[in-house]
Amino acid sequence: MDLSFLLNLGVLFVMYLVAAKLAHYNLQFVSFSCCYGSSLTLFCLQLDRQDELARIEEAGGQILYWQGPRVEGVLSMTRAIGDHYLKPWIISEPEVAFTTRSDEDECLILASDGLWDVLSNEQVVKVARNSLREERRKALLNDSSLPPAHSAADSLLCCALAEYSDDNISIIVVDLKSRKRRHQYRH
Repeated sequence: MDLSFLLNLGVLFVMYLVAAKLAHYNLQFVSFSCCYGSSLTLFCLQLDRQDELARIEEAGGQILYWQGPRVEGVLSMTRAIGDHYLKPWIISEPEVAFTTRSDEDECLILASDGLWDVLSNEQVVKVARNSLREERRKALLNDSSLPPAHSAADSLLCCALAEYSDDNISIIVVDLKSRKRRHQYRH
């Protein structure tokens, strides 16, 4: 079986941690942002970051504009798994950052760019937080058939689809506040 087509597939990873005071981290192969209250630090691994742009151009890559800047006119990300034909310029080495968790951290959201392309960080935080809190409340009343994290992922998916995301969408939500175990929810 010829699997050479797999060489041209690309994958984008995102990690998003929502904490108290709307603190969140958006770590992808393509970006990392920290927001505490009103201060925002953004480490973006897309083409608007000069060191990433310089790295691609030094390797002989071109930045062409088609619905925004794209490596060789194709990919808006500078780092990805897959997209083999762009490997001279697109690298799969992630940028790694560490942070200390606090007791106020609420959830961890891992999602593809199919979510992030159509919803802002603030929208994702609001939807996930509201869904988690509502499902936790229902669980206390024994009125919930889904774990809060499952419900939050479903809510985020529905919002992305309502915004007409035209990319594949993968979402995983980890409820960092949940004290219940999976077997305690009714299925």
